[in-house]
Formats: sequence, C-alpha cells, structure tokens
Amino acid sequence: MLVTIAICTRNRPRLLRRLLRGIAELTVPAGVQTEILICDNSDNAGSTREVAGHFPALGLARVLFEPKAGKSYSLIRLIGEASGDWMLFLDDDVRPAKDLLIAYVDAMSRYPKATLFGGQILPELEAPPSSSWRYLLRVAPGVCGGVTSRQDTRFSLEGNMTIGGGNLAVRRESLLRPELEQYLRFLAESSACCEDLVIAIDHVGRGGEGWQLLAPRAVHHVPAERSGPRWFCRWWFLRGQTCRKVPGSIPQSISLRRFIVQRRFFRLWNHVTRCEIGPLLLTLVSLGVLGAGFLSVTGGSVSTSDGGIDPVS
Repeated sequence: MLVTIAICTRNRPRLLRRLLRGIAELTVPAGVQTEILICDNSDNAGSTREVAGHFPALGLARVLFEPKAGKSYSLIRLIGEASGDWMLFLDDDVRPAKDLLIAYVDAMSRYPKATLFGGQILPELEAPPSSSWRYLLRVAPGVCGGVTSRQDTRFSLEGNMTIGGGNLAVRRESLLRPELEQYLRFLAESSACCEDLVIAIDHVGRGGEGWQLLAPRAVHHVPAERSGPRWFCRWWFLRGQTCRKVPGSIPQSISLRRFIVQRRFFRLWNHVTRCEIGPLLLTLVSLGVLGAGFLSVTGGSVSTSDGGIDPVS
C-alpha cells in the first residue's frame, strides 16, 4: 500500500522544518510505502525546497508550487499529483506522533469499509494559558485547531462531525470527483475555509464510512496571538463570514451554512438540558459572533489566511 503524505504550507519554514523532522521519525509499518508531497502556496517555493533538502531521509519528497492563493487550490493540486492509495493530510504547524502511520494502518484493517479517518490534534501553546483560555481549550478545543477523542467514533451528519484537516487520512479514489473539486474551487474563489469539513460531509453524505480515531495523534503549535477570548471571538467571526460567502450546497445537497448553524443550536440545546452553564454561555457568545461575522460581509473576500479555523465542534 502506498500512502501519500500531503502537506499544504505558506510562509512558515520554521514550522515546516519541525513537521518534516517529525515525518522523518515516523515508524513505517511493514508493507507500506510513502511518498511526500509539499504544496507551497507562497510567493516563492525556494525556501520550502531548501527546508525539504535538509531531510535526506525523506527520500524523493516533491515540492509543488501553487500560484493561486488559497488552501483549497493547494488541496486540489495535491490530490491531482498524488499516487497513493490513501492520502494523509498534515498541516505545516503540526508534529505527528512517531506511531501515526501505524495507528492509521491499524484503523484501516479494523474498519475496512471506511474511506475517511480523522486523528487527534492536541494543542501545544506557545504562551502560558490564562485560566479562561484553559477553560476554553477544555470545552472548545477546535478554537485553536484542536480535536480530541475519548474513543473511536463514527462520523454522522446527525451526530459527531468534529474533524480537523491537520491530521486527516482519506482514500484517494474517493477524492477524485469533479463535483468535490468544483466545490473546493468555490471555497477558494470565495476566500472561505472549512475544506476539511466539506470533504467529510461529502463522504458521509454519499453514504461513505468515516471515523474520528483515538490513536493517531499530532501536536498542533498554537502561537500566542491565537489564544484567549479575543481569538475565540475572531475564530467565530471568520466562520460567520464563511457562512455568508458559501450559500451553495456541498455536492450532496447539504448546505454548509445550515450545517454549521444547526450544530451551534444543537449544542445550545444540549447544554440547556444538561444545565451546563459555562458551555451554554460560550455557545451563546459563539452564536452572537457568528451572526456578526455573517452580517459583516457585504462584498469582497473573507480573510482566512491565518489558518487555525478548520475544526468544527
């Protein structure tokens, strides 16, 4: 089996170097081969090639250059260039655990019908967290790109759809659909986010099987500017802008806007019924900021270049 390790990067050579060091230390299971594709979405791919050249253990890592700005364009390029049976997507600001490939290959044998797996993404904060931010990380880890699991959970449109694009394995043949590529282009042209969520909804909406897994782990670097209540509000504000920008449906006629908003109200109802005061107040705040972001868009594009807003929880 060939696994393509696919990386989107943009102007973060220091973090990319940390990621590639982690990939070089991965334990590769017997019977598995890997290829590494790095898609540089910056103005100049020279620095990325230089960083990749420092890791000869990675073998023939290929650096691609995508001139059109937007993570969706990079994903389309990586999918088109990949040769693997599976694609393992890693963000440039994560560091994988050494047994990451072993954990995914084990899941492939346990869930042979699955076409999509999400792994845990554990936040690693650059600055010491305040008490309020520690609470936010516990009840809403997705705000800083985190995805945590207590057990393997099957994805469901009515239940769990918490997923992060920074640690994601997808069977490549399921990505080779013109409708999915068209929607990813739509996201890029709208300067919107949620690429990983779109891929997951498209899979599950077509009857595919996907799992959020406990074992595959990656650590996500969280810079100081992406912590605290101010970042929490900015995160939901940008998601509100995305909701405004993408009124169209994902290929399986599921509205991304409606899906995101419904998830907020479902969480609100759960917190009310469980009398969870703190999470209830946070959900109310997130709904308010989400609405403010939605109403703020009158034209132009949404700025999502700071990443870090992929998971939906």
